[in-house]
Amino acid sequence: LPSSCPLIPAQNLALGREATQSSTQNNNVAWNAVDENRIGNLAEGTCSQTENNKEPWWRVDLGTRHSISAVIVKNREDRDWEKLKGAEIRVGNSLEDNGKKNPICGNIPDTSQGSVSTICCDGLQGRYVTIFIPGREEDLTLCEVEVIAQGCAPLLAGQNLALRREATQSSTDNNDVAGHAVDGNCNGHRPQGSCTHTQYDREPWWMVDLGTTHSISAVIVKNREDCCWERLSEADIHVGDSLEDNGKQNPICGTITDIRAGSVSTICCNGMQGRYVTISIPNREMYLTLCEVKVLGQSCAPLPGGKELAQLEQKLVPLCYTLFPSAP
Repeated sequence: LPSSCPLIPAQNLALGREATQSSTQNNNVAWNAVDENRIGNLAEGTCSQTENNKEPWWRVDLGTRHSISAVIVKNREDRDWEKLKGAEIRVGNSLEDNGKKNPICGNIPDTSQGSVSTICCDGLQGRYVTIFIPGREEDLTLCEVEVIAQGCAPLLAGQNLALRREATQSSTDNNDVAGHAVDGNCNGHRPQGSCTHTQYDREPWWMVDLGTTHSISAVIVKNREDCCWERLSEADIHVGDSLEDNGKQNPICGTITDIRAGSVSTICCNGMQGRYVTISIPNREMYLTLCEVKVLGQSCAPLPGGKELAQLEQKLVPLCYTLFPSAP
């Protein structure tokens, strides 16, 4: 049996919902960030913007508590895109301090021009999603915010399906074999023998065989930290059952955008199914170095509430423990 369970289709919970912010500059109201328009030019009236506040914030009210898979944030692209640096996303049921006291889902890692950041929340539950810039005075501009419903909320301790599985790569340089990325060692210094390394290949790739088809919650990639970390820029992650073109023809789960030294990128796959996970650098010649790759299995805890969901839970929980007998 594949390690999967039925998923409720992904839903943007924020679309058209009530939104507020710490202040409003030039009629760029909070609701502009949930109007389904991703245009990143502030002058076109599709982005929200606060005045220059101490720890400016923006918040959407989802109407009721939800289990959240991810928050997607579209950055400004006409200018000042770097102002989003360090923004935090909070999810919860409290309005204390405008939602800034709720549990943290994550930080926005990519503040490049017009960037689209996907922040995994892994089933974090709450009615309110707050985005704010901690610790400084700034104006906060958001050109679109999508809150993706969790169809199958991950268990608290997601299973690393890739650990010590068979791994291959396009070539090997200096004995830095593909298996180093699934050995459980997150050391980011290549000379210490814990990272993979290909030769200078055209579209280099790395692939792990999970042994059977699984439903994938997320792929976590540890970047090199001794040098050359920028090489991982725009690496694609593919998930699927095909070995065609070394798995590069399988659907794309996401792309690595955080290329800082020793960065840890969490790429949401939201239940994509496949036996093979391939990481490749498209359209150029490059070395591919990975210091650890974790593939988190998608669990089977459905969304809370509702008669239909309660009935679904009765069917899924026994299946969950059949497929994940060691899960908490």
